[in-house]
Amino acid sequence: MRWPIKLNQEALPRWCRKFIPAKGDPRKLLQPDSEPDSFECCISSIKIDSTWKSTRKQRQILSDRLIVEAASSMSMPTVLEIGASSGSTSMELLDSLGDNFTRYYVTDVFFDLKCVTRNGVTYFYHPLTGECIMRVTDRFLVYKDVRNAIFPLGMIANRLITNAPHIGATDTTILNFLHPELRLRIASDARIIVTAHNIHDPWAHEMLDIVKVANVFNRLYFSDAEILNALTNLKTALKSSGKLVITDNRDIEMVSMFYMSEAGSFVLEKEINGGTSIAELVKRC
Repeated sequence: MRWPIKLNQEALPRWCRKFIPAKGDPRKLLQPDSEPDSFECCISSIKIDSTWKSTRKQRQILSDRLIVEAASSMSMPTVLEIGASSGSTSMELLDSLGDNFTRYYVTDVFFDLKCVTRNGVTYFYHPLTGECIMRVTDRFLVYKDVRNAIFPLGMIANRLITNAPHIGATDTTILNFLHPELRLRIASDARIIVTAHNIHDPWAHEMLDIVKVANVFNRLYFSDAEILNALTNLKTALKSSGKLVITDNRDIEMVSMFYMSEAGSFVLEKEINGGTSIAELVKRC
């Protein structure tokens, strides 16, 4: 990251926030009365490893249309969304499906972070390794990722992160990634299930009619062998004639939909905007 030290948006007057690069304050998410309207801005400030927890509305309109069309020919399908992040996309697809689903699984590798506040500074820790990944004050956000950082920001950020306190047993707070509106929806609809799931592990729940995978199969992060292993796990989780929808929308939304043949292989059914970059790999699985 070239700029591992960024301005806290809350330290700037509202009129200049559009002109000066800054990030929202993720500490606002720790407040029990955090506003849904500011959620997307705050959650997008969090970076874990090489991935931003970015989210915005209407990112996957074309994918959702394909899924709703496929679901309309099924009787109350069971749906799995992989890489749901905060669940903003989940809410949109659930709205589009209406009542036509038996169960909807909202999954990601993790849905929360541990954090500690000391002397006005809040430290955020990796959910798997326990290492400090962010340091936030009223004025600045400091990130662990200092690759390609502008001198001397990398050195400063590294020192600040290295000096983070160890996680204590009594003063740790949990930051939940789930969108507040999705939490309310889950509380009133038992068919919506949030669970941690890694695509490299076998699916541990019921067989599925539709699987949606958006912005996960990235060759910058995974080798072809790792992607094929993940696809094999999905293959064993899908019912015969079930649908696999893979989306890449880093620039434009590119979608490929496959169905499970009776022979147990993925067959390309539809593509939008040229389809996903791993379509040929999927057909090899």
